[in-house]
Amino acid sequence: MPWATRLLRHAARHGCLLVAALGAGCATTPSGAPEPIDARGGVDGIDADGLRAVGVGADVGGRDARTITPPPRKPIAIHAKCGARVELVRASPIGFEGTLLRTLYDVELTAAGPAGLVVALDGDGPPTFADVALPPKVALRLPAGPAQDGPAGASGALFDLGGLAVAGLVNLTLFPVTIPLGILAGRPDAFLMDAPTFTDGMFSDIVLDQATWDAEVARRAAPHQAALATEAERQQRFATWKGGLVLEQQQLSCTVDGTGRCTLHVLWPRAHLEPSFTALECAAPPPETTGGEPAGTPPPLPQVTWLPTLPEPKAPVALAVPPRPADDRRGEGAHATLDAWSDAADVALEDDDARARWSRAKQARRARGEPLTDATLVCRITARGSFDIDDSAPELRVRLAFGFDGSVAGRSFPSVQAHQRTVGLKHVTLLPGELVKLSLVDIDALVDDWIGMDVVTFDGALPLRFEHPSFTAQCGAADAPIER
Repeated sequence: MPWATRLLRHAARHGCLLVAALGAGCATTPSGAPEPIDARGGVDGIDADGLRAVGVGADVGGRDARTITPPPRKPIAIHAKCGARVELVRASPIGFEGTLLRTLYDVELTAAGPAGLVVALDGDGPPTFADVALPPKVALRLPAGPAQDGPAGASGALFDLGGLAVAGLVNLTLFPVTIPLGILAGRPDAFLMDAPTFTDGMFSDIVLDQATWDAEVARRAAPHQAALATEAERQQRFATWKGGLVLEQQQLSCTVDGTGRCTLHVLWPRAHLEPSFTALECAAPPPETTGGEPAGTPPPLPQVTWLPTLPEPKAPVALAVPPRPADDRRGEGAHATLDAWSDAADVALEDDDARARWSRAKQARRARGEPLTDATLVCRITARGSFDIDDSAPELRVRLAFGFDGSVAGRSFPSVQAHQRTVGLKHVTLLPGELVKLSLVDIDALVDDWIGMDVVTFDGALPLRFEHPSFTAQCGAADAPIER
């Protein structure tokens, strides 16, 4: 099993930060209480003025963020029928080792009303704490991939009618950003870094297979083992600390006692509060009359209070990606192809045009180590298996993509009902070591069916051969020399 896959699975099971072969173990630092933020000198890049702007105590008598300047003691929720009210005592930011957690507040509320009234904070449903994360101090840009044998987005008639917004979201997830390696644990979307922005229905142009992706991640992480190990330990300390808070088991309600009051203290992951009132007859919705109009005094509308918006934390330090060796030219073939396509009127060969060149292309033979330059690549694809209830041939839609990492050229071919298709591309340049990816989809009336994809490495030799449980394919160059 590749080292990256093993580490990812280990991280997902144990909550450890993924580190590229760094050997950083899972720390077992004891958990503690929520940590106050000392705002006097700033918080991990957030200055005291920024904290004062949102009401966090700065250098005033030694107060810190947990002694936030109290808001005006006015109710944030009122229940007129029950004669009840809720006041916000504090809503302070929480920190860990001097770093502000923008997704966690220390909230204290007091409620006043008749004995037995229950005041709760789960009016929107139980809160989730999955997004409570520690902002990383360092980040490493990851390569595109690994390529997955599965659909990349919406497709078919559903795509045509309403999937354009979905396609837009897919493209956003492919936009290059830097992330820490550890965020990959439990975050499969984080694999889509530095990816080509092309997405066409179910197709994407991520070409790195698992082994190649593993090797590229290892190369990028190699110069930064110490920094990544330190970040790994820091993130694990946070995970242990967060787990010790048992956030999901907090009491989210309090009951007014004989004194006419109750206090609710919670760690809260949302930027707003919406108290609710239950358990007494006055708090229950009144029954409906036969005319459909509610009888009596209506229950109060939801009363939402927004918590202070905290300044953005300091961005992580982007670790420099080491340059590839000068003799590693992978991806240059894709760039040369795209340049040639920009000057060509028509580069795709479909069916009849491609079949006319197949006889020569399938006989082409080339030696390993030689580039393929400005050639006409022709591929014959045979789908196998049953696709529809009536065993009719699939409506095959095909895409070819080739290059390396984010430097990829690709074209799609319209669907044709057939078990076998021949397609081609003109002006193709492939360098040894570049990857060629073939993907197939069966176009149906409502929802398209993913058939499969295969990635092969071009080493200079022809033909290229693709093997998949659902299809086979072979590609040759129509204008390459024929060796007899």
